[in-house]
Amino acid sequence: MKNLIAVALLFAYSAASAKGLSTRLIAEANSSQSCPAGGDTSCTNCPAGTYAAAGTTNCTLCPAGTYQPFTGVADSTSCLRCSSTWSSNAGAASCSQSCPAGGEPSCTSCGIGTYAAAGTTNCTECPPGTYQPSTGTASCLVCPVGYYSTLGSASCSSCQTGTYQPYTGAPYASSCLACPAGYYQDTRAQTACTACPEETYNPFTGSSTADACFACPGYYYSYPGSADCISCDYNIDPSQDEQCSNGNGNQ
Repeated sequence: MKNLIAVALLFAYSAASAKGLSTRLIAEANSSQSCPAGGDTSCTNCPAGTYAAAGTTNCTLCPAGTYQPFTGVADSTSCLRCSSTWSSNAGAASCSQSCPAGGEPSCTSCGIGTYAAAGTTNCTECPPGTYQPSTGTASCLVCPVGYYSTLGSASCSSCQTGTYQPYTGAPYASSCLACPAGYYQDTRAQTACTACPEETYNPFTGSSTADACFACPGYYYSYPGSADCISCDYNIDPSQDEQCSNGNGNQ
């Protein structure tokens, strides 16, 4: 009888112990995993460029403009700000060099005749019709009237005598127009030509001096800016020393 009682007690204890173990295992299986600060849900260290505060379950990217070179970092204060001439995207482990407008990748100033707009990585030559006399600039200047420029110019060139240029931003020397017949231009960088006076004419284009305006011959006359003279249109005795009756014409 005593043996039967002992067996019954042993069975009851074993059953209770097994139930407690099962309950504990289920409870542990249903519990959420808890990682230390600086780790993700698998309890591995967050990579460089990220962080994970205590109690969080995912790694967070450091914001743009900052960097984080270490693994297993615990809070956002570990995301370090890039210096003024450097930049980064979100989640960066380091910063990259970022030059202001007017600089090239090495952050040296662009030379004269070139420019670099904000966000670009190379210096670009000023296009024809523009110029740039300064270094480290973000744009080029437009040539004024009477001037022209070629690619990569530090200054504009004036149109030669005998030509004119009435437009801004003229590219190349061919933009300077030759003075038409009946006109001349004896000064550089002009926007118009000067007409030959009345009683003179000039049959040539591109004249650069007033000496190109020739006097009309006898019994001929002209208006300002004439390429040739006009014959008096009535009978005049060539032996008589007189001018056209309207006051025009030379002997």
